[in-house]
Amino acid sequence: GLGDVYKRQLKKRIMKNKFITQFLLSFFLCIFAYGVNAQLVFNVDSPTGVSGNYDMLPAGFGGAFPSQCEPAPIIGELKIGDDGADPTTDACEALVNDLTGFIALIDRGACSFSQKCANAEAAGAIAIMVCNNNADPIFAMGNTAGFVNTVPAFMISQNDCATIRAEIPSVNITISFTPPVNNANIFWGSNGEGEFDGGLNDWTTTSDAPCDTLDLWQWAPSGSTLEATPPNAFGDATSSAPTGCTGAMVFNSDGFDQTATCTANQVGELISPVLDLSAIVPAGTAGVSVLFFQTTRQFQSNHYVSYTNDGGGTWNDILINDELEVNTGSVNDFKRVFLPGADLTSTNFQFKFLYDANYYYWIIDDVQLIETEADNLQANTFYSIAPSLLTPASQTDSVRFLIDVENVGASAQTNANVNINIVNSAGTEAYNDNLEYGTIAANFVDENRIFPGQFIAPAAVDSFTATYT
Repeated sequence: GLGDVYKRQLKKRIMKNKFITQFLLSFFLCIFAYGVNAQLVFNVDSPTGVSGNYDMLPAGFGGAFPSQCEPAPIIGELKIGDDGADPTTDACEALVNDLTGFIALIDRGACSFSQKCANAEAAGAIAIMVCNNNADPIFAMGNTAGFVNTVPAFMISQNDCATIRAEIPSVNITISFTPPVNNANIFWGSNGEGEFDGGLNDWTTTSDAPCDTLDLWQWAPSGSTLEATPPNAFGDATSSAPTGCTGAMVFNSDGFDQTATCTANQVGELISPVLDLSAIVPAGTAGVSVLFFQTTRQFQSNHYVSYTNDGGGTWNDILINDELEVNTGSVNDFKRVFLPGADLTSTNFQFKFLYDANYYYWIIDDVQLIETEADNLQANTFYSIAPSLLTPASQTDSVRFLIDVENVGASAQTNANVNINIVNSAGTEAYNDNLEYGTIAANFVDENRIFPGQFIAPAAVDSFTATYT
């Protein structure tokens, strides 16, 4: 099947005064795609003005978060930590206020994450929320030896923190675990073959020279780089995979780099058992993908998913994660990689994770081989191209539209077309246009196509909804 239909909404508001026309454009985008829901959810329960879900990333140290093994949620009220020294909220000194029973809110600052979290924990906090101090993406906070961290800690963005902080003291939050829903057709892995429960099981590993006497890929009982040997020197992380609490495979590049004989770059492989696709993939299936949960942070490493149809005689390498930015490209989520040349009649099929590592880490868990649908188009980037943010009503101009379409299916799509339809608040059509793509090859992104027509903004103030199909 095509999977769930997802809708993504983008709103652009143009503020008005008596000279300015206001437009509210809401774009509803139909995407046909498989989905695995995020399972660790950070929710502000109250007050209602800031309630809702926010992005967060667990630290690479401290207590466990809710998981498939221990699903009990973390529930509590936020309280700002005060260390009595300027700046008072970075918790770099012992706190002067009592946080017993509260979830601490502290700021990223001059001292290490583990030090500030240890100070908040010593003041009685049951969990710790660290606010980023710049607009960069959030990441998994690393550990520094010598500090005791036993309660859960996590980072949120600077902007989200400012929104939430303004409502303290009256902010109540819940961090909960929701088992992921995978609506894909699973050919291998539904019985835990890729969960690394208790160890490697039937998987194997290799390590290239000069690290060939070491196990670059190591089993970690709770999916943490802190359990690797040697331990991390920087960039510690713990997998948030659904079964991470029963073990995951960790490649701890920066830990190895501290040794004399295994400095970066290190190259190691995590190789699946041999699979008979002819026995597990039904006839008529268009293609297969590898679905897995990964935790990684990018420096100058290359990540690959590779596969062989002939038992290792020939490997086909697929570079992934190349979109991750250096030092800010942290991920802790599911990823699906299409294997475009997989022979679905092969009796000697394998796939592997190959890490050409230059610092940080790669953690793999919950691996499955799933169906790649024959027909699966999705729209990716979409927005209006307005001439300016604020426009006097007497000078309204045209707005054009741009979209990218990706074929994430296993078969070429013919006669592809994207339609945009705009209606006003009364439901009356104000604009309709089509963008013809023709044939879009499998596993291909057709980018930066601009619709031929232009939406002429009317003089009257109104709200408009644009729907891409």
